[in-house]
Amino acid sequence: MKRKLYITGVLFLLAIFVVVVLTEQVQVPPGDFKRTFLEKERWATQFISIPGHSCEKIINVSSRGIVITTNRPNELVAICEKQITSLLVNEPSFFNAPPGNFKELADSNAFYIFKLNSDSFLVVKPTKHSVVIHTCPPFAFTRCAMVDSNFFVFRKYNYRKRDQLFATLALPNGLGEETNLSAVNRDWGMSTDGALLYNNILKRFIYLYFYRPKAILFDSYLKLTDSLSLLGSDCRGISVIDISANTKDHFTTTKAPTVICNEHACTYQHYLLVHSGIRAKNERAGVFNGAEALDLYDLQSLKYLGSFRIPRYGAIKVRDIQLYNDTLYVLYQNRLGRFAMPYLKPG
Repeated sequence: MKRKLYITGVLFLLAIFVVVVLTEQVQVPPGDFKRTFLEKERWATQFISIPGHSCEKIINVSSRGIVITTNRPNELVAICEKQITSLLVNEPSFFNAPPGNFKELADSNAFYIFKLNSDSFLVVKPTKHSVVIHTCPPFAFTRCAMVDSNFFVFRKYNYRKRDQLFATLALPNGLGEETNLSAVNRDWGMSTDGALLYNNILKRFIYLYFYRPKAILFDSYLKLTDSLSLLGSDCRGISVIDISANTKDHFTTTKAPTVICNEHACTYQHYLLVHSGIRAKNERAGVFNGAEALDLYDLQSLKYLGSFRIPRYGAIKVRDIQLYNDTLYVLYQNRLGRFAMPYLKPG
């Protein structure tokens, strides 16, 4: 068990290294595709400064406000109008691990904090000032999404296959694992790494590959329902090297910096919005490098609808994006931008 935990920790840190560090300062040739621009550029209608926090991810947007994770796993930030509130979770025994070992989810009633290889997770209800610890089977994972407070999906390590597979956590029944949804490359899931979302209108999970211009849609039974071609290029350049003396355990690294095809994504109503890392052949390099390109898709028709740009702010990188009503929220390290989205139609 200790050996598995050690290997998992190494793999988790390596995944962060590949995605974050190796994508710096890469000169990317244009892909063999063209973008259709809905307009030249969108400009922010509002910026909200979030001082004193290094923000990571937007985990919930509703009429009540916005909830953002930080680099401290026991601290969340809530924004309502222009009022910013820090939410501290006081469970020292649960947070006795490095920050990278935690993943947070949220719905309109609570926050859910999971820890790598833990036999429990936290349900935090700020309005009731309560923290409840739920037990679950311990497992290692990299991505997660939720349907409701009783049903979660993870991208879970499978040690026998040396890869990652999708798994459900249905309370109180426990874990279930897919049978034939994911390709098995025996590289600990590095070449198929991506982002996991849930669309509560279509009742589908969406998995976007980081290194391929593709997304898959699947249901709560972990059965494939559709696939979606995205703008971009195949960016895989993965090799397998040995990390152990017995040559049985391998992990994945890159010989050269890896380009991320789909950097961030969010879904709302029947839309999918993707923050792309690949320049189209009808975009000048200077224009692409000076802005963030976002591509909009319809998940019902599985069609590309068009693209637009938002300004890039020097070396400040986008951390996350979320759609809600007619607004796009863009998270930077310590500020949140709001952009009007006239392209979204109800239904």
